Amino acid sequence: MLHDEELRKLWKRWASDQVKQYSYQMIVDQYLEVYETAYKRHAQVAEPVWASSK
Repeated sequence: MLHDEELRKLWKRWASDQVKQYSYQMIVDQYLEVYETAYKRHAQVAEPVWASSK
């Protein structure tokens, strides 16, 4: 890679694309999606508070 300009460019492009996957905004968006999905699933199966027996 030290003497191969094309290979260096290829690795640089690949590395740049990889780093974008771990940007703060991408991670936040993924966490938000997970929490929203979990919340919606819980809301569908959860028993309403007023329906629980005491």
